[in-house]
Amino acid sequence: MCARRSLPTLVILVLVPLLLTAAHIGTTRLADPSSSQSPDADTEMRDTAIRFLDSLSPGQQAKAAQPFDSTLRAAWHFLPLWAHPRTVGVKLEDLSDEQRASVHRILQVGLSDRGYLKASGIVMLDDVLRSEVEALLESGAQIEGLGPEQARRFGSENYVLTVFGDPSSDKPWGWRFEGHHLTLNFTSVDGMVIGTPTFMGSNPARVLAGSYAGWRVLAAEEDLGRAFIASLTDDQKEAAYLSTETPADVIAGPGARDRLKAIEGLPALRLSGEQQAGLRRLIEQFAGNLRAELAIAELEAMEVAGFENVHFAWAGGTGPEELLYYRVHGPTLLIEFDNTLNSPNHIHTIFRGRDDLGVDLLKQHYGRSPH
Repeated sequence: MCARRSLPTLVILVLVPLLLTAAHIGTTRLADPSSSQSPDADTEMRDTAIRFLDSLSPGQQAKAAQPFDSTLRAAWHFLPLWAHPRTVGVKLEDLSDEQRASVHRILQVGLSDRGYLKASGIVMLDDVLRSEVEALLESGAQIEGLGPEQARRFGSENYVLTVFGDPSSDKPWGWRFEGHHLTLNFTSVDGMVIGTPTFMGSNPARVLAGSYAGWRVLAAEEDLGRAFIASLTDDQKEAAYLSTETPADVIAGPGARDRLKAIEGLPALRLSGEQQAGLRRLIEQFAGNLRAELAIAELEAMEVAGFENVHFAWAGGTGPEELLYYRVHGPTLLIEFDNTLNSPNHIHTIFRGRDDLGVDLLKQHYGRSPH
């Protein structure tokens, strides 16, 4: 089914998996994972956020700029606007073209090219979903919980940007961009930047009809996961399998990281060299959505904690049409992927890193400077 408006040609490039510029980052070991991060991330993020806020009217600023210590900074979600109203932030539909361009610049600063194209693709894919929902409703179809009002709250116009704290000061600050199937959280403390947790989803996972039939925004995440499980021996698969039944959704979603304290599955220690390389490629697909130095810091932290302690777990089937769920879990990272809805054709993913929302950095900061 065709979308309401044409998607930019640039977004179609999401289909082409891009490699991290530093292919060796999964094997680097440093004593201090944060030492590899240059000040460029913090400086560029501050500059772009300041320019964005300066472009806003007083009314827009009142929505977009929130205190850093607001409890809402941790209250992120990936549901559409009608199901989870955003009480802070400025919506894209309320911005001029120039202001929207500033939003995209902020995204480009925080993400790699690959991550930015995925994020843009997810936003545009919501236009496809809105078009499909509206067409079904117009045909007389009944969709539980959805009517014309809810359908209007799908779409690219309903994504929200919030800046927490003052990027022009030397105090901690951050920003969040979110909407249906996308949440990007960035926190800056004393010049160090954390880019997790990150949620990316895709509905449909594969566009089935219309001008963009075949389009898969999160193709690499699914294909690399399937390739990795296929590379395992029977004994390794037995260790990796959690269940033949898949969870209904990611387990460690918003506000729920502690639901997965126990590390389960097949440890990397039991993998061959080639299989370990396959697992690293899978992890780098998620970490590599962040700009290079942020991705490198996450991967180095994984190596310092011991890559051999990273575990891979799988639930569901391995056939192309079967529901699937996988998890990559180690001392410093947690990745979940599921494709369990719509037959299945609906993906949710989450990437949690070594210090989501900068909690540990903030403890260190306030320990030095309590005011």
